[in-house]
Amino acid sequence: SLVEKYWKFPEGSAPILQELMLDPQTSGGLLVAVPEDETTPILKDLHNVGVFPSACIGYVSNFSEAKLIFT
Repeated sequence: SLVEKYWKFPEGSAPILQELMLDPQTSGGLLVAVPEDETTPILKDLHNVGVFPSACIGYVSNFSEAKLIFT
């Protein structure tokens, strides 16, 4: 793929989970980028209002390794 160099998954992660993270049907409104130091308070607020599926799924790197790193 032309864009594979722009992301990285944990070693040994299931291919189906990788496909799910990149599926165009799941894009739009499901991902939110926030400053790292605000992640925990935002997740806590989301959980407090009943949005339990919310989670930190990765981070944006300084592009030395990959542009999007899933954890």
